[in-house]
Amino acid sequence: MAIRRIDFGKLTIMDYAVGVVLTLVATAVVTGFEMAANLTLPSFAASVAGAAIGIVAWFTYLLKRKS
Repeated sequence: MAIRRIDFGKLTIMDYAVGVVLTLVATAVVTGFEMAANLTLPSFAASVAGAAIGIVAWFTYLLKRKS
């Protein structure tokens, strides 16, 4: 398996916009799940979990977009 690297210098504004959107959507999904499951989490914990999921999704997108 080859190791692929992301060249952050060659990313476009659209690539960064995709990352922001993925992070916002993931945060909204985590918050919605918290509300639907009637869980009581600090808002900071929900935000961190959503941001982590969004960042992982963004890196996955960057690795697979030009393969």
